[in-house]
Amino acid sequence: MVERVSPRSVRYIEPAIRGIKADSPRTHSPAWARERYGDPRTPLEQYADIKAARAQGAAEQPYEHNHTEPVLEFKEADQNPVAV
Repeated sequence: MVERVSPRSVRYIEPAIRGIKADSPRTHSPAWARERYGDPRTPLEQYADIKAARAQGAAEQPYEHNHTEPVLEFKEADQNPVAV
């Protein structure tokens, strides 16, 4: 079923469905990830800062209503193993 709905996600979802254990049992909180990857502010704080910068004209404006962009195809997406 997953393969029909989202064929490219099978390699990520299948191990969980089949009960195959993860290579690492570690899990991380969102706060840890934000700290680790350089922005410890919460999403609410980040958004407030963006809104303030927009009000001052120092940040990009949001997309217009019904904005669309073409879907990008990644030719090698299904060929390379997942790097963990």
